[in-house]
Amino acid sequence: MARFFSKGRFIFAIVLVILGVLLIFEGRALAPYFFRDVVVNVVPGRYDSNWEQSFVNGVCFPLGFIAVFAGLIMLISAESMHTEPQKPVETKTEHGKVDTETIRELLVVAFDDEDLTTLCFDHYRSVHDRFGSGMSKSEKAQQLLEYCIRQGELDRLLTLVEERNPHQYANYQDRIQRE
Repeated sequence: MARFFSKGRFIFAIVLVILGVLLIFEGRALAPYFFRDVVVNVVPGRYDSNWEQSFVNGVCFPLGFIAVFAGLIMLISAESMHTEPQKPVETKTEHGKVDTETIRELLVVAFDDEDLTTLCFDHYRSVHDRFGSGMSKSEKAQQLLEYCIRQGELDRLLTLVEERNPHQYANYQDRIQRE
């Protein structure tokens, strides 16, 4: 686990768990020292033994549980945070496998923002309807690509790109197709 987790973060998580356990189980023993040394000096004549119990129940237990859970979550999530470097996603079409990273790049290069918006309006209305004001061309291309992958329409999309900008399509054609 430690190889997926920085050493400092791992130590911090362990310290959180230990501190939490101490606060939960030893809070009652720590409270009198805190109140006699701190509260008595800060608020003279206001010390009351009921404050100790209130401190234990209202501060030590909740902070202890929070610290334990935070530390455990950090330790448990360490394994799930590790991911292998990802290769570009390959999706099958009738022409074989295609590289989605290259298709996204092609969409950005082949169309200006207005042309991409028009393409989506004319052929992919549900994608167009999700476009927000101020959305970048890259974000629009990403949404269009995701939609086409989910709906199995990559071939149709590539055909539309080839019809509307054959020069850019020809520049990317070899990189789109993968064996």
